[in-house]
Amino acid sequence: MKVAVAGMITIAAVVIALAVGHVTRRQEALRLGYQLSDALTELRHSQEENRRLRLERSVLTSPDRISGLAAQMGMHQPTEGQVRIVRPDASALAELRTPDPGPTQ
Repeated sequence: MKVAVAGMITIAAVVIALAVGHVTRRQEALRLGYQLSDALTELRHSQEENRRLRLERSVLTSPDRISGLAAQMGMHQPTEGQVRIVRPDASALAELRTPDPGPTQ
């Protein structure tokens, strides 16, 4: 009789442990599902913000818009004689290539 009761208690404990494990796994799956849903929502918002910012950049950097703003500020295309290309001489280039010795003491 004692063996039967001990066996039934053991079986009940195993069934309860399995049920608790199953519920715990289901709860974890549900929690991960919510996390995934939140991450996907955040991804969609980020993608939409990225699309909006790309569109805004293309509008702001439009050559026609920039030309119009420059004209409003009184700017105009330089004439051929107004553009000069300045090239550094050899000594200036050598100076740029020489590493800085650092602070002297």
